[in-house]
Amino acid sequence: MDLRTKLESWQRQVVSSRAASAVADCARRSLELGRHAWKRAGNLGRGAGAQVANWRKQMTSVAIQLGSRTARALAGVRDRLMQRCRQVKGNPAFTTVIARSGQWRRQGAAGIAAGGAALRRSAAQAAVAADGLRRRLAQTRVAQRANTEVARAASWLRSGPLGPTTARVDRWLASRRRAVEGRYRIEVATPRSRTYAAAGLGLMVLLVALPAFAGRNLINELIFVFTMLVLAQYWNLLAGYAGLVSVGQQAFVGLGGYLLFALTVRAGLDPLAAIVLAGLVAAVLAVPTALVVFRLRGAYFAIGTWVVAEVYRLVFAQFRQLGGGTGTSLPPSVTNEVAGIAWVKALFGVSTAAARDIITYWAALTLAAGTVLLVYLILRSRYGLALAAMRDSERAAESVGVDNFKTKLKVYIVAAAGTGMVGALIYLQAARISPDAAFSVAKWTAYVIFIVVIGGIGTIEGPFVGVLVFYFLQTNLAHRGTWYLILLGVFAIVTMLFAPKGIWGYLSERYGLVIFPIRRRLVVNDPASPQSDAVSILPSCSSASAPGGARPSGHTP
Repeated sequence: MDLRTKLESWQRQVVSSRAASAVADCARRSLELGRHAWKRAGNLGRGAGAQVANWRKQMTSVAIQLGSRTARALAGVRDRLMQRCRQVKGNPAFTTVIARSGQWRRQGAAGIAAGGAALRRSAAQAAVAADGLRRRLAQTRVAQRANTEVARAASWLRSGPLGPTTARVDRWLASRRRAVEGRYRIEVATPRSRTYAAAGLGLMVLLVALPAFAGRNLINELIFVFTMLVLAQYWNLLAGYAGLVSVGQQAFVGLGGYLLFALTVRAGLDPLAAIVLAGLVAAVLAVPTALVVFRLRGAYFAIGTWVVAEVYRLVFAQFRQLGGGTGTSLPPSVTNEVAGIAWVKALFGVSTAAARDIITYWAALTLAAGTVLLVYLILRSRYGLALAAMRDSERAAESVGVDNFKTKLKVYIVAAAGTGMVGALIYLQAARISPDAAFSVAKWTAYVIFIVVIGGIGTIEGPFVGVLVFYFLQTNLAHRGTWYLILLGVFAIVTMLFAPKGIWGYLSERYGLVIFPIRRRLVVNDPASPQSDAVSILPSCSSASAPGGARPSGHTP
């Protein structure tokens, strides 16, 4: 009991002490301050809400006014256009022009048809005459001796190390010469694509002759367009068809550039020969690179290729003979001694620098045309079918006998060789190289991805559209600095929102445009002419059958 009494007395002393009263006063003041702060916060929140509501009303009213004014302006423009159209339609001169244009169109179509018939008759007569001349020439001793030598060479090819390749060529030629049997055949090309091919040949002739009447600035701009087109085509082959989304293609651009400098400055080779050799060395170095990065998948593969490109940059920055980290320039003894430069100077009457630009332009044009043709032939071959199967499903492709690793490796090596040659050509024109510029991810990969994505990934035509759009944007917006990059990003986002397959993908789906056809089509033969063009297109080879349950026969051109 004494202990309990002592504890109670101590408790009464503590409660009655000044410290306890001070703690209680502090607690009351803290509560009052918290209550006052809560009231002020509530008042501020209500004031802010009222201000926001007021601003929203003002913005709504402004938007409504702008919308109504825009609608009235558009309605006025539409009314004026409709009135102008009615005036034009009621004009007798306009009606006369329309009638005469229709008559001229019909006359032109009749003339074209008559000209086509005359050309066909002339071609038939020329074929008959050529056949007679060939038979007469075949009877001469020279022709017989030439046939003997050709037969001996063909026998050597078939029995030598090139025997399998020769047999494959013979089978392909036999399939091309064999008459189409049955009601159906398989075709890839279309009449419209043949027209596009003829137009492309005409455009190539024009581009080859362009330096004769074009200025030096236009030549340099076209060199840029061609080199970016080649880079975009090879990246599209990797990502759009093989599924290899690489962010490290700048490794082979820089590799080609540094190999050009090493082969010309140190080994004394001609720059044009060094470009070809740079592509071959890049293809060789792509094999160990692929063995490393092919172990990765998806985003890890993309980051892995970027890391490999950085490794290449750090390695070449250590070579003091090639400028080290600051870079180096091509000496005039190299840039002024390009093969054919004297001939170009005499032909066009230009300076040495302009002649070098013309040779570089022709080399870029050759690379661009060769790249497009190579990609088209790959996609039309059995490797193209394998790439399409792998892109859809790698497991399904393996189940039908496609070797995914070898197919991807071949595509990667081809892309590395082409990218290396383009890199060498780029730095032949620039005549100066440094590790940061040669292995720049923004300059050689980000822009290329932008070109392919907005143009249309997975199509040969997409990079053409993308490089033209990119060139237009760069020419008109590059001087705006940071805003240029922002506008590029906004344009890419808008394109992906409204045209997920790219600009060319949207146009192809909407209007059925195909310039480079790669799909196999089962078509019906014309009974009157076995070699005639397609008269109908069936859904697929597996669903079509001949009457009576017989399978249709045909061949792959």
